[in-house]
Amino acid sequence: MSFFTASIAFLFISFTLNIGDLSVGLVPTFFGFFLAIQGVRTLRGDSNYITLALVTGGLGIPLAFILYIVELFRIAEGLTLAVLIIIQMILAILTIFFVISALGETEKAFGVDIAVRQLKRTLFLVVGVELASAVLLVVWPRLTLLYYSAIVLSAILLMLRFEATRGLYEAAFPRDNADNV
Repeated sequence: MSFFTASIAFLFISFTLNIGDLSVGLVPTFFGFFLAIQGVRTLRGDSNYITLALVTGGLGIPLAFILYIVELFRIAEGLTLAVLIIIQMILAILTIFFVISALGETEKAFGVDIAVRQLKRTLFLVVGVELASAVLLVVWPRLTLLYYSAIVLSAILLMLRFEATRGLYEAAFPRDNADNV
């Protein structure tokens, strides 16, 4: 489960270093998809949501790597770049949503409380902040730092929520998680 917390940082937080014509992403998103997939493999059960998380995460890795190269060398700009970024964000949101849904099925199947409801609400908050920031960046670009700060804070909140769920999950299933702490 610790993989999920780390994956959030890579999937939802972006820091870029610009050097001349190069634009280097310091927190590569493709690594976030990889970490999410590693986390999915530690979950209990055979939920369809686990399969969906593996598929969306698996699609996200090559797309995010291509996008990383495109941004690094500024191969594409404008609409093409925007479409790739939107697809990548949708895959990231879906991957985490499917992980949370799989945890929800585990919660119901075993009758344990691992705070999935709060986790889902926090994901919806992150999605709302991401969408609002994207719109406001177009409307009011002077407040870019404020928008990015809101994105980072909401992602940190999601990471903290995943850590709380991880603690509850590991308390409920201690033998299954000895290698995943």
